[in-house]
Amino acid sequence: MPTPLLTVVMPTYNAQRFIAESIESVIAQTVDDWELLAVDDGSTDSTKRIITKYQEQDGRIRLLARPTNEGPAYARNFALNQARGQWIAFIDSDDIWHPQKTEKQLSAMHRHGADISYTGYRRRRDGDLEGVVVHVPKRVEYRTMLRRNLIACSTAIVRSTTCGSLRMPLIRRRQDHGYWLALLRDGTRTAVGVTEPLVWYRLHPDSLSANKLTAAMYSWKLLREVERFSTGKSLWLFTGYALEAVRLRALSKKP
Repeated sequence: MPTPLLTVVMPTYNAQRFIAESIESVIAQTVDDWELLAVDDGSTDSTKRIITKYQEQDGRIRLLARPTNEGPAYARNFALNQARGQWIAFIDSDDIWHPQKTEKQLSAMHRHGADISYTGYRRRRDGDLEGVVVHVPKRVEYRTMLRRNLIACSTAIVRSTTCGSLRMPLIRRRQDHGYWLALLRDGTRTAVGVTEPLVWYRLHPDSLSANKLTAAMYSWKLLREVERFSTGKSLWLFTGYALEAVRLRALSKKP
């Protein structure tokens, strides 16, 4: 079987409402040399049946089923262990890609010799076709990423030859932030942003309410247990997370 240009990693759990639209947005990409690894993390609804239907219709799509729900970090790492592409992209099962997303990102990565890329995105509530644009900087480094996660997971692509050996930390939330920090920590990899919003990030009751106390706890866990910072430094950095959460919450309420 030929090696695909791009591996798309999609973790999913009880996503029957949204997953078809997410898969269709991958199929619609102007870059068509890809494999989609859809990892079902112990769903109890019809998610697996939907993925199976797409798998039967398109040989580029593979269902990887896990028996129990262990969270997106386990699911993404499970897919990373089987990824064959020269590049690895991430999409959550309720988000949507612009048709030219991967084409524009790969072009930017080739142009800049980058190992990681990310894009702007739109935060969209159900019934809102446009959403509110979240802008991103043209470059990020480890030190800038410590205060704020500037890379939304569904916008990211990484180069497999330089990034493929690393895995996401096994925490329930903030594992993507921990992954970007691990990739950027030693300064040998470069990350470039495509500022155009090329992803629709779906806001729904689970993500809007998503237990803010729990989210804060995992931000703290990332700083203390994954990055292993002192209590003082962790407190200083934690304020950046809080301010960013307030900013994004304000954005999501704009009409």
